[in-house]
Amino acid sequence: MPLDNASPFTDTDDKYVAAAYALGVTAGTSADAFSPDLLLNREQAAVMLTRVYKKLAFDAWSLSSDSSFDLEFEQTKEFTDDGKISDWAKNSVYFMAANGIIKGVSETEFAPKNTTEEEAALGYANATREAAILLAARTAKLELPEKIDATIPDPYQDVQEAPIKPNDPNAYTVAFIGGSLTEGGALWISNTKSVLEQNMPDKTIYTLNAGKGGTTSAYGAARFMEDVGQYEPDMVVIEFAVNDRYYGEENSKIYMESLVRQCLRLPKVPVVVFVYAPLPYDKDSDTYASWANGVAWKEEIARHYGIKSINVYDYMQRDYNNIKDEKGYATFRDYLNTMYSGTDAHGGYQKYGEAIIEAFSNDFNGCMTVPLKKEVYCTEKRDIVEARYKQLMITNPAIYYLGEWETYTKYNPLKTDDPYAKIPVKHFSYPFFTEGEKQVVNKVAAFGFMSKAAAFSINYTSSSAGSNVKVYIDGTQATAISCYSENNRVNYNSDWVSLPNDGKEHKVILSVEEPTADKYVFRFGSVIERFTK
Repeated sequence: MPLDNASPFTDTDDKYVAAAYALGVTAGTSADAFSPDLLLNREQAAVMLTRVYKKLAFDAWSLSSDSSFDLEFEQTKEFTDDGKISDWAKNSVYFMAANGIIKGVSETEFAPKNTTEEEAALGYANATREAAILLAARTAKLELPEKIDATIPDPYQDVQEAPIKPNDPNAYTVAFIGGSLTEGGALWISNTKSVLEQNMPDKTIYTLNAGKGGTTSAYGAARFMEDVGQYEPDMVVIEFAVNDRYYGEENSKIYMESLVRQCLRLPKVPVVVFVYAPLPYDKDSDTYASWANGVAWKEEIARHYGIKSINVYDYMQRDYNNIKDEKGYATFRDYLNTMYSGTDAHGGYQKYGEAIIEAFSNDFNGCMTVPLKKEVYCTEKRDIVEARYKQLMITNPAIYYLGEWETYTKYNPLKTDDPYAKIPVKHFSYPFFTEGEKQVVNKVAAFGFMSKAAAFSINYTSSSAGSNVKVYIDGTQATAISCYSENNRVNYNSDWVSLPNDGKEHKVILSVEEPTADKYVFRFGSVIERFTK
């Protein structure tokens, strides 16, 4: 691979040192010094060789993102001098030992570095030139793992029925995007697939579940291209009626229209269907009224673009009227409670499927409508409706870290005894919590990036403490973002923070200093940038 032979070191001009710096194998002993005459100890050798291995194994690896890349191996028995091994070197030491590259000086002792004057005089734990050649040869023989994409794992890999881009000339892909009613909606998604198979026997129907519980259409619009659009689906089913019910008229319209406009930007415009999933409340309740208002606002967008919408609540009302006498239901709520009881919060999935089957059976061609290419409906917010988004994941080299950070993985669980700060390996039903989350516990840390966007937000923010994240733009504090999340529930998207939007690059730093509680956790998964014309 081509390498930049420039390095910041002023005490050596060795081209191989410069190459090692470019690869990320070494950062030197200071910002501008390599210290070429210093002897290398065994734990340093282990770290450098492990970095070489990671550089070859992971395309996105860099020295700054090293902690995000874990190597799976069966650890050898702990060395008796484990306490002498530096914390930053332990993973590399045991990886090297497990693979027989840097073995212990005995069966029980590793000898990571010299710790006394006597050991230094004897050259204890130093790596000789001969040993360095041997270690390099052993490392070269290691079998590299299959190349992987070093990002947070796909949240939908467990529920996806087939490859998103199947190599099938008869493929017809249906993408579902919404909240928890979509994320957990395997039953009604399966019903949708079945009715399409019946009406399109010449097609092979594939489904993509892009639901994320607890999210609104605003976050749906922000992640649409990342989670749905890039796969160029033939149909997109959009469900956000429940989570948007307190979102207000303007936002409900803006972001639902944004989802439609993004569908219109795809190479082949897909069929679009709105699904209005219900809440278990009677029509005379305030909760129903807020939901119904949200549905009415979404219907304005559906009518403007000439697309089909399916109201599951109305279907269930009719079903209730047909069976209430037979079943002895005194109220609609009694009927709903048979499906929304116990631990199954969304037990009405069967009825969602029935509503969709009925809608497609009654008007299949109407349900298969591609949105009309019309002028923007929410003209006063055209910039947001037509916005484009970009996600910078935590492993993206464009994000840099200041202070002390750790990466939470299944091998490195959250270090806190605060019961409200614990992160289960699988947090509720959100697989992206399983690995790759940056975290800070009782520490001072910050992260930053350069941006030409009009605005940005922080994704997957969550904290057990009521602290804020201070936002600095070009060195001046602009605002603070709340990262409080009751009982550590997920706050998927922070408020949007405006940037100058002048076409110039601006430096953004977010500081998670000064926590307001003794036990403090902050974590995030990505930065979302919003670009407007």
